[in-house]
Amino acid sequence: KITPIEGLLGRSGVKILLGMVAQVEEGQYYLEDPTAQIPISLTQTQLLTTGFITEQSIVLVEGELIDGTLLVHKIGHPIFEPRRNALDAIGLRETDIFGAIPTLGELAKLRAMEERHG
Repeated sequence: KITPIEGLLGRSGVKILLGMVAQVEEGQYYLEDPTAQIPISLTQTQLLTTGFITEQSIVLVEGELIDGTLLVHKIGHPIFEPRRNALDAIGLRETDIFGAIPTLGELAKLRAMEERHG
């Protein structure tokens, strides 16, 4: 089960999170999601997927909160799949996990653009 960053507070143990890598302060990377951001340590991290992980990458992370920093044990890109497969599996309402689409009207516009441009 994916834990939101705000769900780490007051809880111990290894958790799985989905978020975006950001460098909020010079030399310090953070994991961000719609609920919060938290500093991460990548010193003991195992890369689970091929390719690069850069700032602004969306990643799945397995780690634990230690002294206010998320110690990342494993990190990788989410599984790539066609949009139609994701919609069939989780439904339309669950696809905007970052709250980027404010209204159903905006969603309809985006869907029309997607159909026009592929």
